[in-house]
Parts: sequence; C-alpha cells; structure tokens
Amino acid sequence: MTKNNKTLYIIGNGFDLHHGYMSRYIDFRKYLTANNHSLLYNLETYIGGELWSDFENSLAKVDMYEFFVDNEELLPDEQSDRSGDIHIMEDAAIAAVDSLTKDLTRSLNNWILYIEKKNQDKIELCLSMESNSLYLSFNYSYLLETLYGIARPQICHIHGTAQTIENCGQHEPDELSNIIIGHSIKEQNNTEKKYKTKGLASFSICEAEEILKTQFALSFKNTVHCIDENKQFFNQLFDVNKVIVIGHSLSDIDIPYFNKVAESIKSNASWIISYYDDKELKKIKSQVCSIRPQISHAKVEYRDIYEF
Repeated sequence: MTKNNKTLYIIGNGFDLHHGYMSRYIDFRKYLTANNHSLLYNLETYIGGELWSDFENSLAKVDMYEFFVDNEELLPDEQSDRSGDIHIMEDAAIAAVDSLTKDLTRSLNNWILYIEKKNQDKIELCLSMESNSLYLSFNYSYLLETLYGIARPQICHIHGTAQTIENCGQHEPDELSNIIIGHSIKEQNNTEKKYKTKGLASFSICEAEEILKTQFALSFKNTVHCIDENKQFFNQLFDVNKVIVIGHSLSDIDIPYFNKVAESIKSNASWIISYYDDKELKKIKSQVCSIRPQISHAKVEYRDIYEF
C-alpha cells in the first residue's frame, strides 16, 4: 500500500458480534450468573441507571442509599462498648468498591477469554479486510490477530486486551489486566437520596460514604490519558485518506477518540461506516455530526455490514 492510499479501520463490538461472539453486556450478565454471583449482586443492587443497556456510564451512579439500606445490620450499636463496630460499615464499603472496580475488571478479562476459547474452533472469516492497514480497536479480544492475521504493531487496542496466565509472567492475571472500562461523566452526582441516622451510626455512614465516592473516580474512563498513552499510533495517521468503521455505534463515550482520528488524518479523507439496521443507521448519522473537526457528509458512506 502506498502512502497515497492508506486505510485506517476502526473496530467496535459489532465486529465481534458479527463473528458470532456473544459479547454484549447482557451476555456478561449471563456469565456472571454462572461465575460470579457476588459481583452480579453488587452491580444490580448498588449501580443505578440502565445498567445492562448503558453499562459503562451506569458505573458513575453508585446508589449509596441502597447500599446503606442493604447493610443496615452493620451499623454500630449505640449500646455497644466495642470501638471496632464503628468501622464495620467502612469495611463493607471498601469491599463493595473493590468488587465494582478490581473484581469487575478481572471478571471482564475472564469473560473475554471464555468467549474466545468457546469460539476458537467455530469462528470463520466474515469480512474482506486489508491486512496492511492500521487498526484502532475498541475490543478486548484478539480476533484481528488470530483470525485475520493482522500484525500486532498495526493494531492499537485503545482499551487494552484480555490477559491470560501465560502472558502474565510472574504477576497475577488481575494485577496485570490492562482492560480499561468506565464512564465519561466528569462530575459526581451529589443530589441523591440520603440515608439519615444519628450518633455513632451517623459517623459510620459518613466514613463509608467517603469510601463509596472513590468508586466514581476509579471507574472514570480517562480518554485524554488513553489517547496520550497511544500517541505514537495516532501520529502514524497523518497520511490516512480512508477510514472504515466496522461495528462501532459512535457512542458519546468514545467520540473523543473519533475527534482525535479526524484531526490526525488527511482533511479530505473518506469514511465508510457500517450499520446493522435502520435504527442504528439513524443514530450513527446523528453521532457523525458530533465529531470535530467536522466530517463532510459528502465524504461519508454508510454501508450495511453484510456488504463488506
């Protein structure tokens, strides 16, 4: 491929789905039902919002009131002379935050490995792709490498990849996992319903609240940092004159990456964006308008994914 005809592929979860991977977050719920009921309970009890339809942004909405109602028995007894009782709720909050951050990342990692192992003998080539192009992947899987034979230096896994024990070296898998997941909300909502109590219980609640608030920051997806960490890849895009988006809905949380692509490639680059149905097509067309610098509509072609 010459420098006058350089292509960038942007790969989203629809790419994995198109190849038969059951990789929606509702499928993650099924995996947790069988493999990590404690995490599933914490997610569905303490996380607000439309959890399974807007998973990442829902991680910004820990329901503290529900947490305290669920753990009322841990509040200190005013008649007790055991000083340690006042910190039991605090310990529960620490455990909940660990579950919703560290355990969540570890379980996502294991789920992706489970999906890949389950499908390794059934997966088939579905799309015609240029092997010598560059690839910006939002997926944690290795389909580009294992099925299409794309060399790792050509791929930027912007949110990391699932790690196996074999490639963890002397580290534990959950320590090395480089999966990045989280919300894009910059300010924490402090207007939620408060759990009211008095005395020692009130002090215990305050301590636990401060710990629960750390989950918001720990679950924040810092797109600026992700882009900076991968600036070497984005610097390669200066001569890209064609972008092909496969299986990505251009969700709000990922628009900063599309902005970075748009400002890095040739200004007259053409775009081909896949869609699955008319509903998704309408949403994608709306989202394209959010990309800055703005893409000329004359340079955008929308194509059914089955046409690739």
